Amino acid sequence: MQAPTRRNVFRPRLLLACLALGLAAAPNLGCTGTLHSATGSTMSSYAQQHMVPYLLGQEDVDVACQTGAAMGAFVASFERVTDRPDLPVLVSMLGAGMCSESQAWEADLRYARAVRAGASAEARDAQILSERLHTLAALRFGAAWTRTTQAFGDLTGPCPQVQEDEQIFLLLGLASGLQAVMHDRSARGAANISLSIPQTVARASQCLDSKKWWGVPKALAAAVYLTVPGAQPDGVDAAVDLELAGLQGDTAKVRLSRGLQVVTYATIGAEASLVPALQSHAKALAADPPATQWKMLDAYGEQMSRHVADLIWTRAVGFRSSGDLSDLPGQATATDGAGDDGVLDNLEEPAPAPAPAATPAPAAAPTKGRPGKKK
Repeated sequence: MQAPTRRNVFRPRLLLACLALGLAAAPNLGCTGTLHSATGSTMSSYAQQHMVPYLLGQEDVDVACQTGAAMGAFVASFERVTDRPDLPVLVSMLGAGMCSESQAWEADLRYARAVRAGASAEARDAQILSERLHTLAALRFGAAWTRTTQAFGDLTGPCPQVQEDEQIFLLLGLASGLQAVMHDRSARGAANISLSIPQTVARASQCLDSKKWWGVPKALAAAVYLTVPGAQPDGVDAAVDLELAGLQGDTAKVRLSRGLQVVTYATIGAEASLVPALQSHAKALAADPPATQWKMLDAYGEQMSRHVADLIWTRAVGFRSSGDLSDLPGQATATDGAGDDGVLDNLEEPAPAPAPAATPAPAAAPTKGRPGKKK
């Protein structure tokens, strides 16, 4: 065993001396900076090596979102006294974004119920709240994307050198970037997220092995190609790639790519592809339990598809789904294979009904967005 160096022996003695003298006297002895720096380095390392893997192995998505919202600023503050903890902060902001996303989805459902009931004031209020929450989600996912580019550098050129244990952070960062843009679109651009991000995500996703990462890199690229006009390269069939990504996720028992598939088809209004995608996701979930190490991401993929199913049900009958993902209104059974039977005919909701004559019209919504143009 190698003998401890004088430097290694000295540092613990200095830390003990600082603790013994107390923080009140520490500024005069030069101890505060040492304590803060050592604490920051330890906490940042712990968060990256232990907290993040632990959360990814939990099935409760709310735990990840609340941990991110509560711990994000705390972990990020250590950049004032030590190296910038980009990777753990990336995951914290991703979790915080999931909190706002879930709240925005609830506002979307409230809006759909109000529209169906002809309650114009309620619909308008829900729409305003939805845009605010989608804006917050976009900002939080955007912050995670910023940490991604700070950690891995320019992602518009050659693939960065990424260590094996850091590939998951790059993957989550790419997903965050795409989520930021999608939520900003729902907020009508209020978060001012750069529209160049999707193309960067599609390019950088090719730096990761799609089969190893449950089809998610391929799903991210396909989602960009299908949602951004003119983005699909020659010789690429994004719909085929999206299905292949879903199958890779099914095999790995991490069905996040299925969630991306469902949300993509819902975004572009591809009814003929959306219903089979929901059915495939439901079948995969019923066939196998999630991979132990990645329960969080499997659960998040299911949550994404669940929201789409809830919207279909709410727009059709006024309440959310109560069955599995393949159980859609208007179908005789959940898995009869008879097609969608027009269950999405009212996916595009009608405009809110006018208010009764005796009811004052609702006040105009506040001016949206922040000053400045999109990049």
